[in-house]
Amino acid sequence: GDHTIPWYAPPVQRQRWGADQSLPHVNWGDLFFDLFYVAAAYNLGTLLMSTLTPSLYDRGIVYFIGVFGPLYNCWESKLVYESRYSVGDYAHQILEVIRVFFLSFSVLHIKSIELMSDPKSSEMFGFTLGLFAESLIRIVLKIELICVGQGDREAIRNHSKRKIWATYLPQTIFFLAAVIVSGVQFWNENHPAKGEKRHLAAEYDNSYDSKAAAGSSSDVWSLADVPIVICLAAYVYHLLYHASKALTVPRMKDFRTGNVPSNIDFMIHRYGEWTMLMLGEAVLSLLIVDTTESTMYYIVAGMGVLTVILLQAVKFESEPTHAEGHALWRNLNWGVVYAILVQLLSMGLIAFGVSYKVMLKSIHKESEKKADYGNDYGSNYGEESKESGGYDTGDETGYGYDETKEAGGDEYAEVYPETRHRFLAPSVSTTDQASAALFSGSLTLVLIALECMTNSHINTHDSLSHFLHPGQWLHEAGGKVKFALFIFKVGLIVLTATLSLWLTEPNHVVIAGFFIVAAFAIARIVWWNYIHYTFDGNEQGKDGENLQSQSSSSHGIYAADPKVSEAEEKV
Repeated sequence: GDHTIPWYAPPVQRQRWGADQSLPHVNWGDLFFDLFYVAAAYNLGTLLMSTLTPSLYDRGIVYFIGVFGPLYNCWESKLVYESRYSVGDYAHQILEVIRVFFLSFSVLHIKSIELMSDPKSSEMFGFTLGLFAESLIRIVLKIELICVGQGDREAIRNHSKRKIWATYLPQTIFFLAAVIVSGVQFWNENHPAKGEKRHLAAEYDNSYDSKAAAGSSSDVWSLADVPIVICLAAYVYHLLYHASKALTVPRMKDFRTGNVPSNIDFMIHRYGEWTMLMLGEAVLSLLIVDTTESTMYYIVAGMGVLTVILLQAVKFESEPTHAEGHALWRNLNWGVVYAILVQLLSMGLIAFGVSYKVMLKSIHKESEKKADYGNDYGSNYGEESKESGGYDTGDETGYGYDETKEAGGDEYAEVYPETRHRFLAPSVSTTDQASAALFSGSLTLVLIALECMTNSHINTHDSLSHFLHPGQWLHEAGGKVKFALFIFKVGLIVLTATLSLWLTEPNHVVIAGFFIVAAFAIARIVWWNYIHYTFDGNEQGKDGENLQSQSSSSHGIYAADPKVSEAEEKV
């Protein structure tokens, strides 16, 4: 046959209601697109490392989620589109190149909180500009579907219009507002009115100079934080809208005329690849670090590698790999829950990898000090470090602050005073307590997300009932063992959450973390020996509900349903 790629071909609906599910080919473009999220995860780690001081915790959370959320929405919007429609022409390939370029522009400008919150820096403006431009691509694709999309024309039009007005257009407006605010701030800070200085710039300089003299990062909220708050608002709006949609399912007939089914096998495959990207950030954090001949260093690195391997096994060995039995297929509400849990797991894995990186860099920093200044200084340094609870890791985080001395930072700042804020940015000091808290907090989030994701695939009535009333297990076959395992896993999560209260030494923390994950994995194996569910998609709920009925992800991704009865059609 003729395999010539046309210059333009309209998008074609991939999945029809009632059709069998089959995994379509995942093209190389998807994998290439994912590579940019490897860089995004790495830069998010850099951002997170710059916030590990108590005075920056609240702003750090806002910046971390405010950056992660919109970027994740970009990735998932592509997933949503490709799970419903197939395209194969040069025009869409060119559009995809433009989209990737806009994404890369945002990723490029993910830097430390010091730079992203600095109105003199272009980082926030560049980040929000990339998000705004990419959001326009989403709207263009939806308009194309309304005009020429091939398939169930009524469903395509209704679904595309609703997506534009309810999600894509509001997010675009959010991003436009963020671009305007950050752009105005950047322009005013770098182009002050002749003979005077704007009040905001003066206030920033005075605040910065005093904090630089004190040796700490800027830790106060200001108008420069408004753009990231707007980005966070766009992400939260997106979550709330789709959560509300899951709670208001229309009649089956209206449901099908207003929604286009998705290929769930494709979505499962792509969600798995996304999780691998986030695990990859933890691997990068562990392996792309300067090494040192220290027992503690190799304990942290070795235990970290083994822990990440265990987490990968726990994630992928306890989930169905096909549509039947998966939360995205089984139930609409649990499909929403699963998609949200993927995001929580992703943020947890990024932070988890960063915690190892901080500890390894702290150990390397101490070893360098001892090597440079001798054993006498090293012992004194160790005592001081023990008293203070940590080490200065600012020049190791990749911000380039301490490199300015070699590059003639002081002289350069005199010639180019507008860049002074970059060179005088103080180093970030991270204590053992802070790194242990990040480790325990992120691992707790990961374990909770993994446990909830596994339970989202089980019969929804039983999973909720047993979670809210675990005593019910005592009246079932093997119930005492299941109840004991439930209490054991809850205890592991509580222990993980409070780990930093008991341990702060890096080697002790990571060893405890490894055994917690190992115990969690063993508990899951034993658990499944007593849970008599299978992932064959044939279980029935307590009210006789077919668990293969309508399903979706958090973006209204409704699966094709081959088992909808005539009675349901007539509702």
